[in-house]
Amino acid sequence: MAKRALSTRQRQPSDKGLAKPPSALPAVSRRPAPLIWAVMSGDDGLHCRAMNAAAKRLFAAAEDRLDALLAHPEVIQAACRALREKQDSILELTLNGARHALDISPMVAADGAAEIVINVQSQSGSGGVDHDLLRDPLTALPNLAAFSHAVTAALASRKPGERLAIVLINLNRFQSINEGLGFEIANELLLEYAHRLSEGVPDARLIARLSGDEFAVLVVGQDANLAQTAARIMHERLRAAFILAGRVVHVSGSAGIAYASPYTVSSEELLRNAGIALSRARRDGVGRSIVYHDELRARAQSEFELEADLRRAIENGGLDLHYQPIVSLKSGEVVGFEALARWTHPERGLIPPNEFIPIAEACGLIVPLGRFALESACRQLAAWSSAYPRRAPLSCSVNVSSMQFRDGGLAGDVHRALIGAGIHGNGLRLEITESALMTNAEIAADLLLDLKGLGVGLSLDDFGTGYSSLSYLNRFPFDTLKVDRSFVHDLGSNAESLKIVHIITQLAATLGLSVIAEGVETEGQLAELSALGCHYAQGFLFSKALPASEAATRFLDVDAPFARHGAVLTSHPDS
Repeated sequence: MAKRALSTRQRQPSDKGLAKPPSALPAVSRRPAPLIWAVMSGDDGLHCRAMNAAAKRLFAAAEDRLDALLAHPEVIQAACRALREKQDSILELTLNGARHALDISPMVAADGAAEIVINVQSQSGSGGVDHDLLRDPLTALPNLAAFSHAVTAALASRKPGERLAIVLINLNRFQSINEGLGFEIANELLLEYAHRLSEGVPDARLIARLSGDEFAVLVVGQDANLAQTAARIMHERLRAAFILAGRVVHVSGSAGIAYASPYTVSSEELLRNAGIALSRARRDGVGRSIVYHDELRARAQSEFELEADLRRAIENGGLDLHYQPIVSLKSGEVVGFEALARWTHPERGLIPPNEFIPIAEACGLIVPLGRFALESACRQLAAWSSAYPRRAPLSCSVNVSSMQFRDGGLAGDVHRALIGAGIHGNGLRLEITESALMTNAEIAADLLLDLKGLGVGLSLDDFGTGYSSLSYLNRFPFDTLKVDRSFVHDLGSNAESLKIVHIITQLAATLGLSVIAEGVETEGQLAELSALGCHYAQGFLFSKALPASEAATRFLDVDAPFARHGAVLTSHPDS
């Protein structure tokens, strides 16, 4: 394990981290600095391994000056000192009448050839040397430019049988932490994670911070799965809680891995491939690591095209809502529906929600999509109330994404949807997941109170799957708990799931909340839920989500359409 696979310049970290608000960042305009990658080879001194374009321009007409620079005793001495002390060595010297300011950095751990990078720096406006061209200003880790050149140099010097890969990892919910807790705490998080990574990653040649919450590791070695091993360690370094300004913060990450092929020659290709894998990992769920393969690139192109089509569909009314009935376990009556978005693509046909919803979330389209769902559901609720005046009032549930919750316009969107449909808020229910509340509890509480002021009902979705659900029940004005389908699915086979559902129903009874179980598929699950005191249920046992007209025909034109489950329903404790 490389214990220090990164430069450790001894200085206090700057506060210029990318977690700051954009207005706080200085505007910087620089031409790339000339960079020379060199290898220390025994008594032979330094040999140039690679140069960037700026260095090639600098020495294009004076190759002898480059040779003289690398052979200069002071440069060799500074390089040895940098490698020995594992920190930058700063040197200024005049060579053949030209004055050079050099920042010599041990950017790569010594495991074989001892490698350094020489930054041929220019003078700053104040007359001093600008030492930060290769450094992330917050963590002092190598930055994107340094990492790219390190990858290019490593590709050029690969040995037979050696594997080379890069791992990108970014921190899930970092934007929420930045917005909810402030950029100073977000910067503390980045600093602490950089420190944890610096404690060692197997086969690491270089550890860098590329941007925002994205870190990268270059790994080189013989192990066929060396990048997966590195990614696992990078995930493990996130598992222990971060103590930031007296707060306990839990963070997870997503990682993308790209291996170099025998024909890979540029860092750009590897970074692009790792970025594609990282995007897939983020969509597949927290804590995932994905290895790039060519199908991912084709899928990324397809998703890009699908994003453009989805944008047009939202703008031009190309989406629909389908409605899944919510059934009273006491009476068998349909008491409401959950509205679920459906998209029929003009060329590809029906696009599954688990395909287009993640795309909408990734590109910000989930906010206008959510607005469409609110407006359409309210209009449909108004139409049903008018068409079935003798029925008990129906409710319609609409899912609210974390992004909508953070957007700041949710209460206004709900108010406009209710006014536009001409209905009161008591028929609308908003389903909110715990993750949406975790950004900032105080802001979340104020928003929920605003929504309650409009008369809408509030359901805590996927209850029981989060870390802190119980603490929210006293703080936030929820009316309903929705039991996650994973617990319902395992009711007949998992004693723990049965205990959890029992606890949820008892807790809800104590707090005066109703309980809805989702994902009910069998009569056995229905019987267990009814015996446990669950009030309502939905799932394929009753019906999949249907177009509004078909839902009305099947469930509103008849009384108690699920009374056929009588033996089960009459076992409900409240019957």
